[in-house]
Amino acid sequence: QQEYQKQYEAFQKQEQEWRKRRNAEYQAFAAAKNERTAQISTLQQKKELQSKQEDMLAKQLPLHKKMLSMLKSKNAPASEQSKKMKEILGAQTQLLQLKKDMKSTVEEL
Repeated sequence: QQEYQKQYEAFQKQEQEWRKRRNAEYQAFAAAKNERTAQISTLQQKKELQSKQEDMLAKQLPLHKKMLSMLKSKNAPASEQSKKMKEILGAQTQLLQLKKDMKSTVEEL
């Protein structure tokens, strides 16, 4: 009877330690899950913002090109045409960079 009691107490102690380990593992898992969920939410917001910026730049680009063609047709000074070309190039560069950023954001998701 006494040996049975000792075995039972040893088993209870083992079970208690096992429960503590499991609880610690679960807490670590839950914290990692919450952190990842927050990261995903942030990345999705970032992706949406980048998408809006891309749309805006994509709409601006044809307008810049139309303005450049108007300047050419009106024989505007070369300096104005050059300035407009730089704006077009800047918009295209920004657009390309946004696409690269969006790609990396999507890869992180």
